[in-house]
Amino acid sequence: MSPGKSKKKSRTAKRESQPNPPKKGERGNLLTRLLFRPQFLVAVVAAIALTFVVPYAMEYLPDLSGRDEYRVTADQIVINEPPHWVSRKVVQEAMKRSGLADSLSVLDSDSAEQIAQAFRDHPWISKVVSVSKSYPAKIEVELEYRRPVAMVRLKQGLYPVDANGVLLPSADFPISEAERYPVIANITSTPEGPEGTRWGDVCVTGGARIAEIMLPQPAEDEETQDLWTEFKISEIRAPKRQAADEYVEDLTFEFVTDGGSRIIWGRAPGSSHPGELETEQKIGRIREYIATYGGLDEPDGPYELDIRHWQHISRIPLTAERQGRDRF
Repeated sequence: MSPGKSKKKSRTAKRESQPNPPKKGERGNLLTRLLFRPQFLVAVVAAIALTFVVPYAMEYLPDLSGRDEYRVTADQIVINEPPHWVSRKVVQEAMKRSGLADSLSVLDSDSAEQIAQAFRDHPWISKVVSVSKSYPAKIEVELEYRRPVAMVRLKQGLYPVDANGVLLPSADFPISEAERYPVIANITSTPEGPEGTRWGDVCVTGGARIAEIMLPQPAEDEETQDLWTEFKISEIRAPKRQAADEYVEDLTFEFVTDGGSRIIWGRAPGSSHPGELETEQKIGRIREYIATYGGLDEPDGPYELDIRHWQHISRIPLTAERQGRDRF
């Protein structure tokens, strides 16, 4: 057999092995068989019922949302344990402040969002992580709480703020408790908004950032001594604000000790200003001075101590019209 005949025979065999495409009429019959399968028809009927019949039938079903077993009061809203500085009545306060009814139904589709918004509006809450409903009627809420780090001193009194300069409820701090926190002094502004909103002054923001590092971290032992007490600091002194559009990174802060010495701290933590020492370096400088002399007011203070230099601490006596500059 010649090669040409062999190739021709091979192509013919391939064509014969391929299935013939359905003709036009056969395609229609196949589609008809698919559409009229019992399973398909049942699915179509069910979809129509769900779309038109169920909503109509729901109007005739009893309303269960008013029954006691489906309704929750403030006592049935469970939150994760708040820290000791947060009001023990935070749930009741959130419900009252939001103007919600005395009770809500877990069957209401928007009840979870209503509860979430009520807590978002509370000044002690920084974030609502989750809200879950269950039966018997119960709502569980996971929250993140704000932490006070300082008291802003004004003529009117002390005002608590968190590390972001958010104003916290003053009524939750008795005098004895308020005096335990670092004090931010030399503030001339007043809060721009209500409790739970930022103060609106970069001097307060910077002072609060510094105050945060003066306190033990929440995960640490509550008995751990804070730097505020260790260094015998009486206040964080904010600089005089020069313009409304100043940035916190442009401001230089000071500490004032119990003995009247001034410690030039510099910029608040988080500053990217060239040449600014890290927070740990500044704390190390202060501890080194205390270890050498016994305190920031020793040996013959009060002093102005500038800890910002790379190689040394400069010291100027404040009792004799700046009689020269010592280096430590």
